[in-house]
Order: sequence, then C-alpha cells, then structure tokens
Amino acid sequence: MGLALLQPALIESKDELDRVAPAIRTLAIDTLHHQDTTALPDYFLPSISDSRRPRVVVCYEQGQLVGVVYTEELLFAGRPTGWVFGGDRMGRGLVLAAPEREAEVIATACEHLLANGVHALRLWWRSTGNEILPILHLQRPGLQVWCKSEIRPYGDWLHLGASYEEFLQRLGPHTRRNLRHSRRLAEEQGFRFVPELSLHAYESAAASLARHADSPELRERDQRDRRFFTHFGKQPGSTVLAGLAAPDGRLVSVLSGVRAGNHLHLLSQFNDESLPRTEVPHISPSLLLRGYLIEHLIPQGIASIHFVNGTSAALGRFCDPVLMRAISIDSRRSVLHPAKLVTARAARRWQRRGRWVPGPLRGLLGSYMAANS
Repeated sequence: MGLALLQPALIESKDELDRVAPAIRTLAIDTLHHQDTTALPDYFLPSISDSRRPRVVVCYEQGQLVGVVYTEELLFAGRPTGWVFGGDRMGRGLVLAAPEREAEVIATACEHLLANGVHALRLWWRSTGNEILPILHLQRPGLQVWCKSEIRPYGDWLHLGASYEEFLQRLGPHTRRNLRHSRRLAEEQGFRFVPELSLHAYESAAASLARHADSPELRERDQRDRRFFTHFGKQPGSTVLAGLAAPDGRLVSVLSGVRAGNHLHLLSQFNDESLPRTEVPHISPSLLLRGYLIEHLIPQGIASIHFVNGTSAALGRFCDPVLMRAISIDSRRSVLHPAKLVTARAARRWQRRGRWVPGPLRGLLGSYMAANS
C-alpha cells in the first residue's frame, strides 16, 4: 500500500492532542490486544520535558484515523531545533497502528515531519520483524538513513499471573528460590515491606539512596516522575510509592509507579547498594521489594508491570524479548549538514584515540556518527 494513500496531519500542542485523544483511544481498542497505555497520549504527554515540545503525526485514510506517531522536538532557549526523537530505549511509545501498517505509518510520519522543519529524526521502534521497511525508502531527496536492528533478550513488560504462587511458578527455579530464601532471611532479621509511603518519605529516601543525586540525568528523571504522578494522580490510588524498611526503620529500597488500566508503570527504584556486601550478603533489596510489590498488586487486579527504565536480568529474562530498530534520518540539505559532518569527524578521531564520546552528542549526530563508526 503506497504512502500517498495516507493523509498526515501534525499536532504540536497538548490541547490539540486532547481533542484527538478520543479517536486515538478508539484506534487503540481496535488494534491493541491488551491495555498498553504506552500507545496513548496519557503516557506520551507526561514524558515530555520542558526542553522539548510535542510533534505528533496523525495519519488518516478516507477520513478514518489509522495511525499515530509520537515524537518530540528538542528546544534550545525555547526555540525549536529541528531534532526530533520518538520512542523509548525499548521502542515503546513511538507508534499506534495495526501491526501490519506500523512501518507504513512511520514512513508517512517521517516524510511529513521532514517537510515541516525537521532535519533530524531519532526513532526507537519495537517491531514484529516481519514487515517491509518503507522507512528506508523515503521519497524525499538528500536524506541520510541509518538503521540498526537487534534482539534484546531482556524485555520490559512482566506478566504476573492470577496469584503470587502462579507468578513464582513462571520464574526459573533459581530466581524462584532466591525470592523465597531472601524473603525468609529478611523477615527473620526484621526487614518489612511498607506498601504505602507518603511522597515526602519517598523523596527523602530516594535522595539518600541515589548515587550521583545531583546528576542531570537523575534530575530529569525526577521531574519526569513528578509529571507522571500529576497526570495519573487524578484517579485516586493511581500513584504507587512503596519501600523496604530495615530493622531500624531505615528505608533501604524505595520504588514509584503509576497504575494504568490493569498494569503498573514502574518509574523508578532506588536501593542501598552496600546492603548485600555488608549487613545481609544474601539479600537483594531491589528484588526483595519487587517480590513484595508483586504479591501486593496481584489481588488488586494488576496483571502486568512495565519497567519504564528497563529491568535487571533477574526479572528481565522472564519478560517478552524485544526486536528493536534504532533509526536515524538526517537531511543533507539542512544548513546544519556541514556542522554535523565536521563534528562527526572530530568525534571519530576522539574514538580512535580511546576517548569517550558522550551519548547525547552521539544522539545528535545520529546517522553521521553511525554510518562511519
């Protein structure tokens, strides 16, 4: 089916997106097999920081909404830069469409964005692996396209089962034994699960447990979590703040999340990393707290957990594996083309000398960096 059959439109504000949201929710009901809110505006909007603005493309066919591509544009001093990003590092939140039409919708959105002031696209897309990629055959001249596909064996979406015992049976024998053994040891020593924390208690514990608490990345995550609390907090009981307390009452692990439908978006977790090496060598506070949380959530109707920042191998290997496509598209006709070219050459020289090239810079250079690395 050709790209010309779809009619794209660009949405650049929350109010515009709110007006289209009912049609998007209808499309999600028709195309998704489970309640995955990462494909809805409810998940996209709180993920946008103050340094970015929404650039959402909606695709219609004969007046019917058939696809949505969620992207955001980087701002500098409040002004648009033409660098646009979409999807998280596990490929969630990029596109909503029938699976067989995702590639077509993404390609249409890319063409439309490139025709509307965008010179650089950085997309992360979880795909089926069976589709043709028209995104690599865009009609616009002067484009530089790079795509990398990889299987990520540790996913980010964990199905829980109807009971905690059923959940444990889904795990491997080693992980199951660890969860049971570490809980028994912890309870014998006086550790306890705290299912509800105040926001103040959570933030105080997170600040004391976080390594590099003043790092820009951690500050950005904290601001993102607050936006999720505000957005989802309109429904009573939607915010989840829980912890693991040591015998002296000190919180040695805390986590935060928001409920959406019958699943939980687990946003952040902070742990006392020294605990397994010093006081209780056979206890992982992170895994222990997650075990308690899962047991607590299942009777409340939560069927799955989405680990927004990814998860460790202990639980990640029991999530569905992901086929990830990282896609970078740059216009060689942009006025920034010479600057990107020169910067990429300098960055490669740094690499050859064993110097580290910062991730954000690699992201901005995109295909210029990747095509020659």
